[in-house]
Amino acid sequence: MLNGTGFQNAGLGIWQPCFAAQKALRAAAAGDASALASVNAQDRMRCSIVAAQRDYSYWVESADFFKLRSVSVSYEVPKRFAPGARNMTVSLAGRNLFVNTDYTGSDPETADQRTSTFSRRDYYNFSTYRTFLFSVRTSF
Repeated sequence: MLNGTGFQNAGLGIWQPCFAAQKALRAAAAGDASALASVNAQDRMRCSIVAAQRDYSYWVESADFFKLRSVSVSYEVPKRFAPGARNMTVSLAGRNLFVNTDYTGSDPETADQRTSTFSRRDYYNFSTYRTFLFSVRTSF
């Protein structure tokens, strides 16, 4: 998937994964070539501070992921704690609790561009929110 957010923010100098590389690139531009020793070639191009060297193709990333989408637990409350009720159930649910990915954008599933060419782009999208729900169900 194309990480358009990373591409744009790296060009603005505000993409956190590029901070170290851009610091080294600025030092090299000021005459300290040894500053680039710790920066690999891919990060030099992805995080380039020279507009002519910036290229979307360096921002195509694997969007493999593992997600824990939904977990819920329910507990039937004993009748002694719910006088006058036939039954009472307490539930807690969580959604989008965990994601494991090497993708550096917001979310490997979000994309603002889906075309017949199967291209996908993450460009200033919000990832799915993590939510929690607590409920009490009582029957009288």
